[in-house]
Amino acid sequence: MQLRNLAVYGSMFLMSALPLLADDETSDTEKKKPSNVCINTRSESYFSPITDEYVFVENGRRNYLLTIRNGCFGLRRGYAIAFKGSSRRICSNSRAEIEYTDLRIAMPSCRIEAIDSVKDRNEASGIINERERAKKEAEKKKQDD
Repeated sequence: MQLRNLAVYGSMFLMSALPLLADDETSDTEKKKPSNVCINTRSESYFSPITDEYVFVENGRRNYLLTIRNGCFGLRRGYAIAFKGSSRRICSNSRAEIEYTDLRIAMPSCRIEAIDSVKDRNEASGIINERERAKKEAEKKKQDD
């Protein structure tokens, strides 16, 4: 009888410990996920396109790097860049867009894929360089396969 109770309680203990073990593995994965960064669109923002895919934004005392989905033709030469719409804030996962003026295209708009909070333009440039390096490595690996 005691062995049976021990076996039952032992298996119950293991079953209750499994979610805790899984949480440890999940927490490592969650740490790698980018956090959901939001920008208050009511604050004055200064947009500085770096490439057709990246825009540096000064918003109050905070700085951000916007990653534009699939790039946006002419954005680097664009001016009068602004957040599109009337939302009070936009977040990394909000399907928000920016719009800009380009002499060749009438008010194009581009979807924001990601928003990173950065210390300054140098940190933004470092992130861009790292992403471009990772893209080149992935393309090279794909060609090798």
